[in-house]
Amino acid sequence: MTVEAGQNLLHYRLVEKIGEGGMGVVWKAVDTTLDREVAIKILPDVFAQDAERLARFEREAQLLASLNHAHIASIHGLEQSDTLRFLVLEFVGGEDLAQRLKRGPIPVAETIEIGQQIADALEQAHEQGVVHRDLKPANIKVDADGQVKVLDFGLAKALESEVGPSSPDLTQSPTWMATGTVEGVILGTAAYMSPEQARGKRVDRRSDIWAFGCVMFEMLTGRTLFAGETVSDTMAAVLRAEPEWETLPEATPPGLRRLLERCLERDVRRRLQSIGEARIALEDVAAGRTESESLAVAPAPPKSRSPWAWAVAGVVLGALAAFFALRFASAPDSAPVAQSVRLEIPVEPSEEAPRFELDRQGTKVVYSVSGKLYVRPLDQIESRQVPNVEAATACAWSPDGTWITYTTGPKLYKIRPDGTQRFQVCEVPDGIHARAGGMVWLEDGRIVFLTGDTGLQQVSDQGGTPSVLLDPEPDELDFHVLSVLPEDRGFLFVAHSENRMDTVVLFAGGQRSNVVTHPGDYIGTADYTEGHVIYNRRQPNPGLWAVPFSLETLQPTGDPFVLVPEGREFHASHAGHIVYRIPTDEQRRELVVLNGSGRVTHTVIQAQTGLYPNFSVSPDGKQVAVTLLGEDEDIWLFDVESGVRQRFVFGKERQRDPAWSPKGDEIVYIEGILGEARVFARNVSGTTTRELPAPATDYVAFSRDGRYLVMEANDAALDRHVAYMAVDDREPTVFADTPLYEGMPALAPGNRYIAYQTNQSGQNEIFVRSFPDGESVWQVSEDGGAHPYWSADGTRLYFRKGARLMEVAVELDPVLRLGPPRVRFEDDALVQVVPTGKPDEFMAVRRVRGDERPPSLTVWLNWTAGLASR
Repeated sequence: MTVEAGQNLLHYRLVEKIGEGGMGVVWKAVDTTLDREVAIKILPDVFAQDAERLARFEREAQLLASLNHAHIASIHGLEQSDTLRFLVLEFVGGEDLAQRLKRGPIPVAETIEIGQQIADALEQAHEQGVVHRDLKPANIKVDADGQVKVLDFGLAKALESEVGPSSPDLTQSPTWMATGTVEGVILGTAAYMSPEQARGKRVDRRSDIWAFGCVMFEMLTGRTLFAGETVSDTMAAVLRAEPEWETLPEATPPGLRRLLERCLERDVRRRLQSIGEARIALEDVAAGRTESESLAVAPAPPKSRSPWAWAVAGVVLGALAAFFALRFASAPDSAPVAQSVRLEIPVEPSEEAPRFELDRQGTKVVYSVSGKLYVRPLDQIESRQVPNVEAATACAWSPDGTWITYTTGPKLYKIRPDGTQRFQVCEVPDGIHARAGGMVWLEDGRIVFLTGDTGLQQVSDQGGTPSVLLDPEPDELDFHVLSVLPEDRGFLFVAHSENRMDTVVLFAGGQRSNVVTHPGDYIGTADYTEGHVIYNRRQPNPGLWAVPFSLETLQPTGDPFVLVPEGREFHASHAGHIVYRIPTDEQRRELVVLNGSGRVTHTVIQAQTGLYPNFSVSPDGKQVAVTLLGEDEDIWLFDVESGVRQRFVFGKERQRDPAWSPKGDEIVYIEGILGEARVFARNVSGTTTRELPAPATDYVAFSRDGRYLVMEANDAALDRHVAYMAVDDREPTVFADTPLYEGMPALAPGNRYIAYQTNQSGQNEIFVRSFPDGESVWQVSEDGGAHPYWSADGTRLYFRKGARLMEVAVELDPVLRLGPPRVRFEDDALVQVVPTGKPDEFMAVRRVRGDERPPSLTVWLNWTAGLASR
């Protein structure tokens, strides 16, 4: 459809064309209903022919419309007139930076002012889960008063068109498509794309930080940082050419130069990790603060001094953009005033949540991810991997912060943070479970720990044999998650009784007492800091909670309150800081059908929160059983083609992990959590339900012939093992039983082999054992694997390795033969993927793109100072 000036699209009258590129034609227009100027972006014709892409675009546009910031141009709506689809955008006057830069460089002071506003806009968008992906001078408007508006936020991702570059001016070529990567992935404008974009890799907010560095460099020099005669030349420069730092003006402050170096670091792990840190660095440069001032850190206070006596008065993220300083803001003779600040530590994506601990001085964090150990000093912007450590799980600091103790399987070690002087302290036969156990290092040289299956145990940090410090009461099974009070006055842990884990217990002076109890709830970690005991709850109000607590009386002094909604694992420092994790997987998800290449062919369940990852497809492939997590957490049946749903089972307890019988007449599912979980079978018509004599379990599945049920069985101490039972048996048989985790079992067709995942190497790997004798065992995965599934004919074994679906060729007869794992397809949005039973077809739960939040830990400095603003 042809459009021209003076034409109406609905109630919008087109005035003049003001832009054109791969992401659409832009017109200045008048909204005749509201009598205001707007910008109309008419989308490429290819979108009108692609219903799935349009639906995806509409979801993205809704997310973008939620952005509301002074430096972000707003999206007013997504409209259609005849065959045209168009966006209605805020009209922003003034010239864009590309036009301004044609007149030469921008003065340093003005560059800093503009950069602050751009960073402020990016920070707001990133916090909402929106990555720009196409930041460039042409997308940045500056009016006569110097006010900045950033345009086209997130549209590169939303459009995902197949439009190639058409302009010889590569700084203005709207988008450039990846070839040889996932089909339809937009990389961005060639001169400003990050190296990972140029290589077709995953894009996150750090790509915006690279582009921000390119734009800042261009404002200072008047020259495009990476440019070539062709797109290929430009991309080659992005990947290989070094910035010509000598072209920066002599008046460029050292802090600004250093910031640009960090933004333009090719290694994404070493690049500046948060644009908010860039904003603060620019504020420091504008205020004339030097790097030495930004890097100053107050010494740790004497042990006898109150934590408030050295609370942080202000935090300056300096020219390197993540350095903070502890400073007193008050007069020398007055009491210090504390400032509460939160900052994030990006961590490597992992199947398992990271384990972490602040040192007692509150100056650094140690954490384990995927079996590796890292240390992050809080006055530096990068984490350092501890050498000579493999398969690490739990970890803890020595009282003076000069040693780290950690576990690998059944062995407990201590090591210097630089990887030197590594010693084995002892062996713990049952191992220290990363989730349920824990350890603390006392000033008297003892390491006290919980295995997750026992009471308190202790061992000298010089080595020796562990001894019992405190056994559980007769009606208790074990203790979970351990912490210590200041000056080693006592220990906090969670007592686990049959079907209960709802009480925080204090053990001090040889006596036990209950600190807080939430009947029927699930309590995780408990720790002390700044006059409060902090702990996490699962329901009905999940998150970190705090209860005022006196170190003098060792008693609570007030009522519990919510501190961090949705907060999960955490650790509190006696210095008044908290490090915690908010899960990144609690976001909108969709259930889709994928072809053999991983492309979406059909959406069964549209994007929504609360879509539980474990689901089951009916044998005929026409229905799927899923759990929708909400107030009731019920199981629903969805028609695969139409998406029509019906509630299958519901109740007060959590219903989850449905498994369809091979005959298609019955669904087995789990009700409840932890030790109180029970297994039920219900016919598909929903008329009869029976309880199975299976143990408390976290997962259940049928064999292909329906003869067996395999499961993750929880023993009395809540350890998870692979177990199986014939469907008519009265009791299951534990198949794999070690001190470590085994789970997600899957029987191969013919029932001669069973695949499962285990963390015996320090991270989840896929193993296959002969069944039912278990005498022969094969390791299938290499460097990680989870969720194994067999193909219907038994010729393939699939498992997930991060964002990749791995495939292994299999021969079951006459003996088992396994080929090497190969990547079937890759999708960084995958949560769960299973074969449907049809050739080259899979069904998957996927995170909705645009909701991605890179995994990280949040450090909350001087958290009590933030209570006044609650």
